[in-house]
Amino acid sequence: MDVLSTLPMLVAAAGVLGLIVLARRPRRLGLAPGAADPTFWVQVAISAVVLACGFWVLLHHGYSADVQKFASGFIGSVIGFWFKS
Repeated sequence: MDVLSTLPMLVAAAGVLGLIVLARRPRRLGLAPGAADPTFWVQVAISAVVLACGFWVLLHHGYSADVQKFASGFIGSVIGFWFKS
């Protein structure tokens, strides 16, 4: 089975790419004082989806070892993204 052929892994891959794109995007400067940057909340939502997909694959034993390794990598990527921030 191809590693990225499972739906959770495709969603996780798209999420990690989304986090990379959002992290490289310049911040909007015209926000009102005290207003939350919407980019932050999008990053939180994408991270939650990627983590959910990764843990789904790890906790359900119907996936091969290769797919579980990729799921672990995606979880590690999200954790690394937030520790870098």
